[in-house]
Amino acid sequence: MAAKRLLEKDSIVILLGTGGVGKTTIAASLGLASAMRELNTALITFDPARRLRDALGLEKLGGLLTPLDLSKLRRAGLDPRLKIAAMQLDVKGAWDQLVEQFIADPGARKRILENPFYKSLTEQFAGSESYAALEQLYNLHNASPFELLVVDTPPAAHAFEFLQAPARLVRLLDSRAARWLFLPYMSASRFAMRLASRAARFVVRELERFAGANVLTSISEFFIAAAEAVDGVVDRLKKTETLLRSPAVKFVMVTTAEEDRLAMAEELVSEMRTEKLNLSAIVINRFLDEQAWAALS
Repeated sequence: MAAKRLLEKDSIVILLGTGGVGKTTIAASLGLASAMRELNTALITFDPARRLRDALGLEKLGGLLTPLDLSKLRRAGLDPRLKIAAMQLDVKGAWDQLVEQFIADPGARKRILENPFYKSLTEQFAGSESYAALEQLYNLHNASPFELLVVDTPPAAHAFEFLQAPARLVRLLDSRAARWLFLPYMSASRFAMRLASRAARFVVRELERFAGANVLTSISEFFIAAAEAVDGVVDRLKKTETLLRSPAVKFVMVTTAEEDRLAMAEELVSEMRTEKLNLSAIVINRFLDEQAWAALS
């Protein structure tokens, strides 16, 4: 696919690949190419290694989309009027934004944000980064002035965790077991709710005598406070999953010409087929070694 077809307005370009193949450099290059086509472009990285910050020559890269410094663009020989901004995923901020959006009651919001289980979920739980990343991506695509998003992902194994997160969470939250946990608190009368909460707390306290910690209490309190948000979160997850498989999302595989890297890229392409994701381009980076390149130059 030609670059001009890859960099179309209202597209999301997601780069995949193993570590060390130059994925972040390609992401930065595509972002600049998009901006040079007069598209308002956002460069987003979900890779905690901060490689995008280094590739763009930035001292820091935060959780808000920040336009690239005009003087840096000028020094690089680029038009300082280019519309391009960059950001590093803010996992905690994305989860907090979700709570603000779906929990109407200020008291319930406060209980969730201060809940130990919620803090653990957003800071340490496997997959929390993946969901936060997709939530931000969905919001930027649907409610931002940016015309094209270029997304740099972590190395391949973590990238697929990122891509599979919405489907896994939909299966969990939309399951009968999850509904049994959440819905009684949504449909019961206030008196019944109080009784249910007391019963739940009694069971949790008894279990804690064996567990020896307050973990179960914090989980129970989190679920009770978050009950009203379940339908909204499930609906958003389904929309995010649909977006990932829509024509608007274009996946770019980045690899190098080494045999082991090509083999890993082939495995990744196979996984993409299984996940029914649309591969739009393959970049074989550093195809020539330095000696061959010097001879051609």
